[in-house]
Amino acid sequence: MAAVFCTKCGSAVAPTDTLCVNCGAARTAVAAAQSTQVMAPSTAIPTLPGAAATTSQFGSPAQDVALRASRVRKRYQDAYLIARLYVGFGTSVKIAGGVTGGFVTLLMWVSAANSFYAALGMIGGIVIGGFIAAVFYVIGVVVSAQGEILKATLDTAVNSCPFLSEDDRAAVMSLDSEGIIQAAIADAF
Repeated sequence: MAAVFCTKCGSAVAPTDTLCVNCGAARTAVAAAQSTQVMAPSTAIPTLPGAAATTSQFGSPAQDVALRASRVRKRYQDAYLIARLYVGFGTSVKIAGGVTGGFVTLLMWVSAANSFYAALGMIGGIVIGGFIAAVFYVIGVVVSAQGEILKATLDTAVNSCPFLSEDDRAAVMSLDSEGIIQAAIADAF
């Protein structure tokens, strides 16, 4: 029996599969396309837009796919790092706001303690300190939310990327700590 390849992504598809295991294309579309055109294994590699599938820029087609996967993995890992930095910065702003609000409240209490209007100074300290803490907290929430939105967008992009295997996806999304270490070692060499 002749080898069957997915017309959407070029992966080999077992004759018994109903879907392409790489991209999820329906088997009927794969089978229908195979009856009119048979793809050679050398052209059955995922390519970047605008790149020719039959020529290999980096050597063998296997090296070509591995290099593309490595580049895509690095790009996504860098983007996830930026997203984590956004979330961390937002958390730092929230903490700094709480500390600053507490410090202002404490400073107002101490300065008002020996005053004729001590009670008013203490209430004012609570109001001003609380306002400062609330403003910083809201800013921190907005910054952290931007990081979380970026992570969610990256999750969608990583899950739909045809250049990454399931292990690569787990490593890039920090779902598999062992995979992250292996990916980092592979990228280093």
